[in-house]
Amino acid sequence: MADHIVIVEALTGGSGLRLVEDAVRRAGRVTFVTRDKGRYAHDPLRHLLESGPVAVRVRETRSAKELAGLFQELRDGGEFTLIAPDEQYLLPAATAAEELGIPFLPTASVRLTRDKHAFRQACAAGSVPAPRSTAAPDLAGALAAAEATGYPVVLKPSIGSGGYGVVSAADADELRWHFAEVLDECDGTGGVPLVEEFLVGPAVSAEVLYSGGTPQLLGISDRTMSELPYFMELAIRSPADLSPRVHRRIERICADLARLLAYENGPAHIEFALTAEGPKVVEFTPGFAGREPAGRAPGLRDFRITA
Repeated sequence: MADHIVIVEALTGGSGLRLVEDAVRRAGRVTFVTRDKGRYAHDPLRHLLESGPVAVRVRETRSAKELAGLFQELRDGGEFTLIAPDEQYLLPAATAAEELGIPFLPTASVRLTRDKHAFRQACAAGSVPAPRSTAAPDLAGALAAAEATGYPVVLKPSIGSGGYGVVSAADADELRWHFAEVLDECDGTGGVPLVEEFLVGPAVSAEVLYSGGTPQLLGISDRTMSELPYFMELAIRSPADLSPRVHRRIERICADLARLLAYENGPAHIEFALTAEGPKVVEFTPGFAGREPAGRAPGLRDFRITA
């Protein structure tokens, strides 16, 4: 790892700046890039952005063009390790890094996993277990897809994160009721509503570090979800109590995902439902997850910095 770490934004809520604190301990030089320092006004480690060893650069972090300009400027002073822990900034950071040949997450992988419809299609083509999914741009299409899938179903935007706009529908009346809110969540994102198979079984998540396409499972956590019809994560418990057989199946799916996504190196947060048919992939995030940048699983503090 280079002695200069560049971090594009941090997770908000909790203490997302703990990642910056870790970086200061491990590198001789740390640069933090943000579009607004005020986003971290309530972080207990906000003082790190005011003085001391962290160089703060204010840029539009949602713009690949602005990030590319900054990365080129920083690289003129030597190589650096790039980290972007918040999912919404992964694509611009990856695009800028790829343009300049800076090692980071592959842009194609970030794009594919960002679009849940494309990801579901890729899983189906690659025989990776995942819920059946149909794009439904209008209510008539959603009702037809739900009838074909079988109630209950899950409605969700094809682009989005954090469980926003994800809702279950037990019958056609509930689907009609919730479809408008899912459609609203798609507005301005380029996404479409999806109608998906409702997976029955415990929810777990795996924190994975890929090296050369080989997954290293750093930990698997139980996820406590909100009551239906919504799917908000309320709590996690780590480690999850899984049988060796289920653990092996999850590890095998993680390896299959690396091949499917051409994802060679980097971190991933992968969510599963443990159904009667076995684990099924709900979501793959190429990067960090959760509101706390450390502590979700053994070894995760090191993972956050070295990935």
